[in-house]
This record gives sequence, C-alpha cells and structure tokens, in this order.
Amino acid sequence: MDPECWQDAAREAVRFMDVVTTSGPASGEEAGPGKVRHFRAGTGAAPLALASRITPESAGDHAEADTFLVATGINRAGDFYRIDSARLARLMRVAREIGSHG
Repeated sequence: MDPECWQDAAREAVRFMDVVTTSGPASGEEAGPGKVRHFRAGTGAAPLALASRITPESAGDHAEADTFLVATGINRAGDFYRIDSARLARLMRVAREIGSHG
C-alpha cells in the first residue's frame, strides 16, 4: 500500500474493527515508525496495534501504538519458533515504561 494512503486506510478501518492492526511488509520485518504515526493519525483515539518485529530496542520507536503483538522480534537468534525469555523480559520493561508515559 502506498504510504500516502496509510492514514486514510486506518480511518476507514476504525469503522469496521475493534482494534486496527498494522505490520511491516513481511513477517519479521519492521513497520518503521512513520507507518505507525500515519496509522495513529488515522485511528485517532481508537485502539491501534502493531504486529511487526517488535524488539526491546525498537519498541520505543512505536510508542504511538496501544498494543504490540509479539513473536519474531524476541525469538532466539536463528530460531524462528522459540522466544528468548531475556529479550521478552526486556521488551516487557520497555513496554511498561512506554505505558507509564501515556
């Protein structure tokens, strides 16, 4: 989808979804903070989720999202199927910090 359409797509999605969810271009690829900002502008106060390579290092770049759907960004190196518990713990700390600012 053309980035210029992201805000309009999110605005339209709010009419049909309880939580508008966006992601990166493919599984395991980051959405980039610009996409989340455009979607937030389109959703307004409605819930916005991000399901795209959220890591402890990148979570702060996506603070506009209300919810993260997490898997590949915290997996063990080279293992698509198993979550690294230390990375999960770091991500949870970052997410709590983000939440405390909102």
